[in-house]
Amino acid sequence: MMKKNAFADLMTDQPPTVASAVEPERPPLNRGRGRPRTPRKGDIQVTTIRLDADDHLAVRTLALRDGMTMNELIQVALRDYCQKRGVKI
Repeated sequence: MMKKNAFADLMTDQPPTVASAVEPERPPLNRGRGRPRTPRKGDIQVTTIRLDADDHLAVRTLALRDGMTMNELIQVALRDYCQKRGVKI
């Protein structure tokens, strides 16, 4: 007697029908041409900084406590540091 392959039926059966869910109507997107406008002080350069986990947590906590993003906090700190060193940014 031949052993029946348990996966043979999977290859020959039709896929089960799935009741199509009705997508909720979405509000129209405000699509303009190109990217959204950004403030023009000059070209913005994106950079990466590396912090150890404890420093990252401390900066994030301080930013949340002061009601700003980490990016804003780092920009303020960098401007203050540069100003103290006589460099205008």
